[in-house]
Amino acid sequence: SKSWRVSKPQINMDTARGRASPSPSLSSMHSARTERGTDKNLMGERAEKVPSYVRSNKLNHFDDMKSQAERRRKEVREVMKVTGATKKEVLEFREIFELVDADKGGSIDARELKKLTALMNMEMSETELDDMIMEIDNSGTGEIIFLDFVRCMLKKPDIDYTIDDVQEAFRTLAGKGQPAGKIPQKVLMEHLCNVGFENEKLSKDRVEEILAMSEIDVKGFLDYG
Repeated sequence: SKSWRVSKPQINMDTARGRASPSPSLSSMHSARTERGTDKNLMGERAEKVPSYVRSNKLNHFDDMKSQAERRRKEVREVMKVTGATKKEVLEFREIFELVDADKGGSIDARELKKLTALMNMEMSETELDDMIMEIDNSGTGEIIFLDFVRCMLKKPDIDYTIDDVQEAFRTLAGKGQPAGKIPQKVLMEHLCNVGFENEKLSKDRVEEILAMSEIDVKGFLDYG
């Protein structure tokens, strides 16, 4: 008899075992879009949780910085125009002014000026400080504004002596037998402690402070030449 061979059907084993990945259905696609939309909504909610005044404050702070910088540039131009100072001078004077203006009020009062004179080892009474402010204050505010400060800093001292006069005075104090252009530190200290009226004489400690700022060589001489 004739034998017939029946071929076995081709079976997809993944499908048979339930591991086949079905095509995405409309419902699953809609679910994915919904989830993405939910994520976006959550991000929007988080952004809305930041108070509006915080966002506006950041913008206002940036605007304030820009306007402050513009005001500073305008001030520099005006001070240069009025006083004849260079831009470099104005900026340098501004740094000094802001160091003295401790409360950042835009002016220097008697209390702040007293601290400055103390740092410079200048002993001044309240009356002397008030007189100094009155001399510098051109605005009539009773305090020193920046414009007046620049005017004061630009003033050159009105002196009626020359360098030759100063050197001659040192030669007289040094006495004979000293190296040319030099005076012994001890001799200078003695003169400084005894010059002037009794109530105007410098104390030894004050003289030592002054000489400490001078250049004394290894042999104890001050070069005034």
